[in-house]
Amino acid sequence: MDAPGAKVVCGGTTGEIVGRILGRKVFIDLSSVAEGVPPVGMLPRVDLVTEGAVTLVQTLEHLKSNTSLKELKTARDGKTYSGNNTCSLCCTTPEYFYY
Repeated sequence: MDAPGAKVVCGGTTGEIVGRILGRKVFIDLSSVAEGVPPVGMLPRVDLVTEGAVTLVQTLEHLKSNTSLKELKTARDGKTYSGNNTCSLCCTTPEYFYY
C-alpha cells in the first residue's frame, strides 16, 4: 500500500479482505445509492472502493456513451463516481494498482 499510485479495490469481498489487512472497516457511502447501482465504499488509504462487476459494467456504459464530465461531476451514484474517479485516476496517475 505504500507504493506510489492510486489504490482501487473492486469487489465487496475484496474490500473486506483489504480492510482486514489494514485493520480497518469499509464504510458504505449511502449518499451514493442509485437505482441499479451499488453504493461506493470508503476505506482509509484506498482511493476508490467499488462493489465490483455491476459497477464496472455501468461505468463502461458511461465510457461508451461519452457521458460529459459535467454530468459525472454532479452525480453521486456508484457508477458515476467510479467512472469519474477511475478515469481521472488512470489518466493522471502513471502507476495505479487493482487489489
